[in-house]
Amino acid sequence: MSEPDWTTNKVAAGGMGNTVLYRMVKDYPGHTCPDIVRDKMMIIGRVYSAAVTRGVGERGGEIEAAIDLYDHLAQHIVSVGCELDKQIDSLRHLGRLDLSNLRSVIEAHSFLNGVISDSIRGWRGRDGDHDRERPARYSFVSKYLHFHAPMSFFIYDSVVSATLRKLRNPRARAPWPRDLEKQYRTPYGKHCVHMLSCAEAYYSGIQWTPRLIDGHLMGYIKDKRIPCAIRKARDERDQDDQARAAKRRADKTRNKSAGE
Repeated sequence: MSEPDWTTNKVAAGGMGNTVLYRMVKDYPGHTCPDIVRDKMMIIGRVYSAAVTRGVGERGGEIEAAIDLYDHLAQHIVSVGCELDKQIDSLRHLGRLDLSNLRSVIEAHSFLNGVISDSIRGWRGRDGDHDRERPARYSFVSKYLHFHAPMSFFIYDSVVSATLRKLRNPRARAPWPRDLEKQYRTPYGKHCVHMLSCAEAYYSGIQWTPRLIDGHLMGYIKDKRIPCAIRKARDERDQDDQARAAKRRADKTRNKSAGE
């Protein structure tokens, strides 16, 4: 299928805000300048509520620590920028994500996630702590890479995952391709497999893009192509959210009354 012009097509991009982000990355696609890499990470992470600095602790004050960490991360990413740009460029030329190129997509995601995770651990002074779990940034990395290769990366988001669970048996295993080796069966790889299954089940005959399906599952793209099953799953997800919010309010009121 022909790829939309993400920088001008507000419908395909999911809104004016996304066209601005796509335009930013189109103008500055590479990873050779630390300042540009830092700013791209900051802007995409903050707009998409997936700041890469989340949960890393403070070091000299919250704002100062965040700036220090972003600078640290940008330097590390630039140090592997040639390899990262090579992977992203190859994916741009593969066309839309499918099972045949899933390995390459997962490899690029795992590569950048590993660089960021190790860099965060180093920034915290734990370079030698190999037993400590790396602070994975699956969601941020998927969003960051999506803007660099929109047809190749699904966005990994908790809201989308919650909607997907409504479309399938929650106990069902991911329908992994039989020839996909264990090292590729990452949490992000699992998300991609479920999204491709969703595309196969509900988007037959539709010129879908990763952004379109994400927009339908999230609810920010509203058009006649939304499958009824996805609309229903989204409504059920929202009802669950409302029920949890009501329970939290009730618990808060009960605890307050008990303390008086």
